[in-house]
Amino acid sequence: MAAGLPIIASAVAGNRALVADNTNGFLFPVEDTTKLIRNSVLLAQDGKVRERLGEAGKQLVAAQYSAEREIDNYHQLYSSLISG
Repeated sequence: MAAGLPIIASAVAGNRALVADNTNGFLFPVEDTTKLIRNSVLLAQDGKVRERLGEAGKQLVAAQYSAEREIDNYHQLYSSLISG
């Protein structure tokens, strides 16, 4: 997502936490290879969809997973551990 590329992922817990279906990528049920193929073909053929999903993913990463934000999160974690 940080590279501005849309994600196609199986709809399991960790993936569902990061990928919003048809917002920043596509999710498919693990056993549904037809949906995986359909989404892959759509992204290969439709540049507008690919760009829209990719940009949304890039914005998500920038907003929630930037280096500055991660540093702040670690600082808060270590501060809370030190203080008790």
